[in-house]
Amino acid sequence: NGAKIIAGMNRIFAGAVNNIAVVENSENPSAELVFAIRAEWFGAAANDNACDAAGVQAAVNVATKVYFGVGRYDFASAVTLPANGKVDLIGSGKTRTEFITGQSGASYFTANGTEVGFYDMKIAEIGHPMYSTCISLDGGSLKISSVLLYGFKKAVVVNNSNSIDVEFFYATANLEVFTFTNCCLPQPTNNTP
Repeated sequence: NGAKIIAGMNRIFAGAVNNIAVVENSENPSAELVFAIRAEWFGAAANDNACDAAGVQAAVNVATKVYFGVGRYDFASAVTLPANGKVDLIGSGKTRTEFITGQSGASYFTANGTEVGFYDMKIAEIGHPMYSTCISLDGGSLKISSVLLYGFKKAVVVNNSNSIDVEFFYATANLEVFTFTNCCLPQPTNNTP
């Protein structure tokens, strides 16, 4: 009745991919469709010592959930998350999926008005430690869960955002973890009578 793509960790898309069709689940039509893909399908390959930014960029441009396998993904350039959209980057564990960056003075992941999540990964700056920003968010919302950040000057810079949800976040010493500007975050309440 329907076709399935079984690609595992192999590249199946090359060049510009503008749209990917998602077919309704015929076994359970009322089920919520969550379109998830693997970064490897777009050319990102762990442990190959080549820049994976273009493959990751292509994946986040067409999907709301991008999964990463076990291993080291190298970034020599930044990834811009889709404006006014939603994307989750999901690793295989904070000690199993590593994003390694090496470009000084950059923001490695930038987003404008995007609902973005980072889950189960390590992100490390090894080229010029203490000179760059890991995540730069302008508007939108951010969720971080089970993420280890290492070597950055600033972990997360947030402007004009209204939702930050952080759980199980690990950072190295001497790291400016969060910088907030013009954010409308919930204020703590005083529950004393």
